[in-house]
Amino acid sequence: MKLTRLTAFTVLGFTLGVAVALSVPHFINRIPVQAQAASSGNLSGEETAPPPNSVNQRRNDRAKRMGQLFQSLNLNLDQRKKLKSVQQEYQSQIREQQRNVQEARQTMQQMLGSNTPSATVLAKFQDVQQMQQSLGQLRFKGLLAMREVLTPTQRQQLATQMMNRQNRLQKRGELNRLQQ
Repeated sequence: MKLTRLTAFTVLGFTLGVAVALSVPHFINRIPVQAQAASSGNLSGEETAPPPNSVNQRRNDRAKRMGQLFQSLNLNLDQRKKLKSVQQEYQSQIREQQRNVQEARQTMQQMLGSNTPSATVLAKFQDVQQMQQSLGQLRFKGLLAMREVLTPTQRQQLATQMMNRQNRLQKRGELNRLQQ
């Protein structure tokens, strides 16, 4: 019985980690910060207008949802500052790796449509997988750094909220499959 609970909590923790890790570089921008003496960057919490394409729109929607999740945790000013700092630390690295992965994927797609030998295409596929894994690890490191800012109660609240959201999304996905 205890092993089953431990396994369930481990799976829950991993699922939470993955869900948050996917949005690490984006959601902090939606957390309002009212720094009194902010000497670096835009810590005022003011949002800039999103670029008008669908990828950035999805990213901003995700950031808005994550910002709403974190707002409900009643973060104090110090926590907001620390989360913003963590976000700034990881954001440029994550974006660079995202660009690299996208370029490698495009190259692989071009190879698939050409006369490139299968062994070369397979090698490129393995490179892309390795780059994606590295990106996931970087996101997860950011998540762990953010996790350290939250209190145990806030961590539990966030896990519960994210689990509820994931359940709603799964149900919506099941409904969509049934309707098709």
